[in-house]
Amino acid sequence: HKAVVDLYCLGIIKDKTIATIRDLTSEHLPMLRSMLREGYGAIEKIYGLAQNQIRAFVHYQPQFYLFHIHFTRLENEIGSTVERGH
Repeated sequence: HKAVVDLYCLGIIKDKTIATIRDLTSEHLPMLRSMLREGYGAIEKIYGLAQNQIRAFVHYQPQFYLFHIHFTRLENEIGSTVERGH
């Protein structure tokens, strides 16, 4: 897929009561794991990139107030260059 070079995807939560990382509790861990699993799976299926080639991250303050996870290629400098943030 041509877009793999500049890959930038978002996983957006459906629960509108979770606006930021600060709204998360331990009860949300299964949902977060599912978001990561499904995000990595979709990227591998569509773009052919394995999980070890992808950076997944969240940030605070967010770009918009509906919790979301960013997915980029490790080689991309879009969004986050820190390997361990939140």
